[in-house]
Amino acid sequence: MIHKENVFRFLMMTTLCVWLALTVLGVSGQLNSLVVFEIGVGWFVFVSAIFGYVSETFMNPFSRRLYSIATALGILTSAFASFYFADVLLKLIAVLMVFPWMFVLGLYVKEHEKYEQTGRGLMIKGAYVDPPVSEWKSGMVLASEGTGSNGDLSLCHGELIIQNPSTGALETIADYMEKGPHFYTADVVYDRFVNKNNERFYLLEPVVPWTEEQHRLAWDEAKAMWRDNRKLRCVKNKPLKAMIETKFAHLTADEQHEMRKKKYYTGYYWKGLWCGAESKEPEWTCISFVLVLLHRIGVKTCRHAIGLFGLGTGILDPIIPVNFATDRKHFRIVMRPDYQPEPLRRYSLLETIRLGVTGWPLMVADITKFVKAVCEQFSGAPPIPPVIEDDEAGLDEHVA
Repeated sequence: MIHKENVFRFLMMTTLCVWLALTVLGVSGQLNSLVVFEIGVGWFVFVSAIFGYVSETFMNPFSRRLYSIATALGILTSAFASFYFADVLLKLIAVLMVFPWMFVLGLYVKEHEKYEQTGRGLMIKGAYVDPPVSEWKSGMVLASEGTGSNGDLSLCHGELIIQNPSTGALETIADYMEKGPHFYTADVVYDRFVNKNNERFYLLEPVVPWTEEQHRLAWDEAKAMWRDNRKLRCVKNKPLKAMIETKFAHLTADEQHEMRKKKYYTGYYWKGLWCGAESKEPEWTCISFVLVLLHRIGVKTCRHAIGLFGLGTGILDPIIPVNFATDRKHFRIVMRPDYQPEPLRRYSLLETIRLGVTGWPLMVADITKFVKAVCEQFSGAPPIPPVIEDDEAGLDEHVA
């Protein structure tokens, strides 16, 4: 089945590549002025047509940055064409094309007004920051800013809130970088985010409430996934532990412990940070654990990890919590109880163009953030020290 997310990504990336290739040919003089002009107009029509989808996924930096870069390229092309064309009429048209591009940029600035800058990225105005445990419900996704180097993502870590049928208490389950999948009670999680890490978090509730069967299955499936991951951890870490205890028996327990830390497998799917495709083994990132669990109990979500060209490869397209925030068909962000949305201002055509003219620094800042985020991604974040546990502990029972 073909999804619109795949189609959009495929069209966006392939059109960008074709347009860049044709532009290079035009600059090198291998295409006449009229063809270059037609290429510019076609690019403007395409960028304008995709704005609706960009508006839906505005919190996702990938969509936002591609639109900013596409608009910047269009403006630069019009400016270049005004000098490149020898024909006076085409030169005049190229100059006038800057105004439609300002309108497109004005649409971007207007959409930006619906959001506010958080500590890292953009969040819709009125979102409930650090909601108390009394507002939590089973089936919600808890999404936080994260504590590492996460570029300009407003949401970088995710956990699923489920109810423990034995105690009736709410707990979260997620796959942590330093220790793999773990259950924690709601009070512990809230204290960690608010008091210890000083890390903002938000709640995303399903548009379609879970059934009683899904609430029951969520706990059973979470335990099964936790157990499968723990067994995989046993298999991968047992040879390391045996080798160190045999070959380095002369070392102290603390020294052996430090050696194990360097190669210890925590159960986290590190490859998933840049390639969103799921692992063939029971290992996940924090949010891919949530995604797989939701799918196992029959909860529908948008497409994740569709890859740069929309072919499902997941390359440079990890499964991230912000995808849930932009998936308005299946999730909605919990808003503050006292929030009263301001009526959206309606802009005329000229006012929108004026927004574009005055809003170009916003576009430049967005592109700069994009470049910085890519550099941070490839430079590599400092490794998180693993927490070494008894891998075989609790395989026959729930461990909180």
